[in-house]
Amino acid sequence: NINVCRLFLELRPLKETSRETEIITHVFGTEYDIEPFMLNSDVMICYIQAAEDDNFYEVNEIKNRCSDNINDETGICISFRFSASNYDKGIQYPRDRSITIKDSFDYEIMSPSDMLATIHSLTVNWNTKEVFILELSLAGVYESGIFKLFVQETNFDLKLFLRELIEQNPHLEYVPKMIVVDIFFKQKQFEYIDFTERKRSEKLDSVVQTASNYDYLENTSDILIIWSTIRNYANILSVNIGSFLSFMISHYLKVSHSVELNLQYHLNALRMYFYQQPFELNNINLRKKVVFGQDDETEGVYNLTSSTNGLCIIIRNDKFPENLRQKFVTHKTVKNYKDGFERHGFECRTFNDMTALEIWNNLSNVSKDKVLESHNALVIILISNTDTFENVDVIYGNDGNYFTMNNLKMLFNDDSCTALKGKLKLFIIDGPRG
Repeated sequence: NINVCRLFLELRPLKETSRETEIITHVFGTEYDIEPFMLNSDVMICYIQAAEDDNFYEVNEIKNRCSDNINDETGICISFRFSASNYDKGIQYPRDRSITIKDSFDYEIMSPSDMLATIHSLTVNWNTKEVFILELSLAGVYESGIFKLFVQETNFDLKLFLRELIEQNPHLEYVPKMIVVDIFFKQKQFEYIDFTERKRSEKLDSVVQTASNYDYLENTSDILIIWSTIRNYANILSVNIGSFLSFMISHYLKVSHSVELNLQYHLNALRMYFYQQPFELNNINLRKKVVFGQDDETEGVYNLTSSTNGLCIIIRNDKFPENLRQKFVTHKTVKNYKDGFERHGFECRTFNDMTALEIWNNLSNVSKDKVLESHNALVIILISNTDTFENVDVIYGNDGNYFTMNNLKMLFNDDSCTALKGKLKLFIIDGPRG
């Protein structure tokens, strides 16, 4: 598996893409794939914008760290932050409470070469059973259409830094790792998203060609996105149970019918069961916990009680043009999701074999529907092929056309969909990613 991953990532620049039209980057332009030199690693990229009234944050997590014993891991944390502050020994690591801090080394941010030298001196005799935790605080600036990272006013290449980290410390390649990067915006007015049409080829076009002037930082909140796999990986399926993610979420929702269940906590633990299949979580201004099975409304928790009046949209595509793989056993995947959310009072609407434009029009109508005002939460499940071009995640319709994940996020932001402001918006993308 490792050799295949290395070969694929090295050949990836040869993927057919057109540069004749404007390239849309990720909102912040700094999402990262799992590189072959970052084996057995969780990667957490946190974007933070401090504001007088409220903070904005987006957290992108790639879960690719395996462990035999949940809640029985110890880790050593090396931090380079704007202001040094040690973690106490014996506490649970705040970013992953399955890890207990065995030791902590905290430094103020320094040059990349000095950080690498410091890490090397601390890890020469590393115990391979300990989780290697690395924390970095970086500055982010949007400049001339490009999002750039800085350390001490110097451009910083995160991928290059991590690659050099493993090259200088090969003994860390296979140990469990958690890489946490906090990126602080220097501008208050950060970025407007321009959804200009871009082409992969003459036959594969984005169905969304309009521009949006919504400020991503000001108007996007309460969104949790669950990807069944990570970029450039296939999806785990079974003839008996459908997709593995749908089976596990259905199981969690069944259990939470009788007891409270924190979905985020259990998703974090999910890697313990299929660590060879990494997956990804994105949350954008998710200000409360996602807990199913509550008897009463609780402060700091989204309203998902047993009497929840939620709406669940499930769209399934399994037939595609020849250049895209066909999907199988999707009917069982749909059943898993439908059964699970109906247990918790969600109204489930299911749609099959839709073009990208049909999907988009369907979801656009949902976002504008006044009936959402009576719903406590919205779940959108897309069971289809997906891919990534120039750091942009796209979702295919059954005609081979697509729309971007950025489009979907903005479609349900607080300005576009006022009926769901302050309510949970859960997106589940179940399918292969390239």
